[in-house]
Amino acid sequence: MMRLSTRFRFFACDTALPTLMPDLSEFMTVKIAAQELGITEAGVRRLIKIQKLEALPVGKIYLVSRKSVKEYLDQTRGMSKNDPTRGKIQKKE
Repeated sequence: MMRLSTRFRFFACDTALPTLMPDLSEFMTVKIAAQELGITEAGVRRLIKIQKLEALPVGKIYLVSRKSVKEYLDQTRGMSKNDPTRGKIQKKE
């Protein structure tokens, strides 16, 4: 049941709304992801933009998936930060 509150001038809802927030233990901030990857925050945002890392936009920030950070680290292990093949899928024979 919706009712209009005259004192605060907003709609109040008596029914519970479904939870849309993901489990935050599975995500980290861009700053923490940058520290774990050893790159800058701008570098993490670039990886999110080119879809090398999975992230959820929440307002003006991104929540980066811990799983995608771990996968990216496994993919790029042993490569230099300046290696042009860094982040590309390696074929295993």
